[in-house]
Amino acid sequence: PIVVIKVGDRTLLVDGHHRALAAHRMGMKTLAAYVIHVKEDIKLGIEKTADKMGVYTLDDIKMTEDTFKEIAEIIESK
Repeated sequence: PIVVIKVGDRTLLVDGHHRALAAHRMGMKTLAAYVIHVKEDIKLGIEKTADKMGVYTLDDIKMTEDTFKEIAEIIESK
């Protein structure tokens, strides 16, 4: 499963970026996930970093050709 943090009305992906992006690009609507709920609505460091990099959705993530090859190898080996 991927790991996400719920802070207020925001959901932050903290682990499983490659899996989430591959699933998104394959048109999958859901993924198994561990969800960590943070009660206080604060801006976490990972969210500040994403803001600086201009990453707000999976569509904002750029993957290299090597990353695509790694994902293809993992999928083919299953």
